Amino acid sequence: MFSFMNALPAPIPAVLELFATSLSEVRFADLDGAVLARLAAEVEAAAAGVSAQQASLDQARATLAGKQEELMQRVLRAVAYARVYAETDTELAQRLDAIALPRASAPRAPRRLRPTAVEPVVVVEASAPPVADAVVTEVVADDVDADGAEAALPVRKGKRRAALSAVDS
Repeated sequence: MFSFMNALPAPIPAVLELFATSLSEVRFADLDGAVLARLAAEVEAAAAGVSAQQASLDQARATLAGKQEELMQRVLRAVAYARVYAETDTELAQRLDAIALPRASAPRAPRRLRPTAVEPVVVVEASAPPVADAVVTEVVADDVDADGAEAALPVRKGKRRAALSAVDS
């Protein structure tokens, strides 16, 4: 099948070109270059009409889909209000429950990629005394000696206060 953008199948333009050049003076019964050219122009005009109507149809379908979505959102809201209203009316609540509506769906947000995990950097200073298991050296802001220099203390994660009190004593 051919597209409407090129309504003339592949071999037809070649025949039209032959009848417009080499066979321009030839006429076979009711066929000649002028007749073929006129019919080809009618086909292209009809294809242009189909394209225009298709564009209108696409627009009408988009409008219909938008109106249907708006109606569905309002219906879902109305049923939600009606369910609250029917809390004391068992019969009305049952009638509302019997109505099968799709679940309300919020517009989907674009998917976000999860950030990749970053491994923590462990800094070990040569002057720090070794501590069993995994030790992370942190500089505690309160640990400033008389010179104003910060003292780096080996501290287990979650054991900061215990390590500080052990150093102070």
